[in-house]
Amino acid sequence: MAKPTVAPPGQLGGGPARASQRSAASQSSTGGPEAPSPKQSGVCGCLARVFWMLLGNVALVFCAVFIARGTAGFLSAADIVFWIAVAAMLAVRYVDIARLGGSTVTGKPAELRDWPRYAGVVSAYSLGLWLAAHGLALWLK
Repeated sequence: MAKPTVAPPGQLGGGPARASQRSAASQSSTGGPEAPSPKQSGVCGCLARVFWMLLGNVALVFCAVFIARGTAGFLSAADIVFWIAVAAMLAVRYVDIARLGGSTVTGKPAELRDWPRYAGVVSAYSLGLWLAAHGLALWLK
């Protein structure tokens, strides 16, 4: 029965040849070391991403349902909560990018230049959803 061999500390993970491959892989195309990945933001960053990706949108849908079913008129509490949720999503996304090392939905590091595009898309679909909810409320009367 063959005795398992233990690699010396400098050769863990595939020996010197493997270590040089890993070292070469960590170099950028310019020959220098790769840029460090964005900082991990911990619980705050995770909560921010869950809010702007999921919870904020869920809040908008619930508010739109209340607007469509409501009889309170054009500017109800649901309308106010709806637009507060939109503003909160935009603010949280900004903080996520600027302070928490945010990433895009695809996992790439987000930059401040990504925020105006996000704000435009969220504002446009929020306005569309809000108008549709009010149109449905008028139609259901």
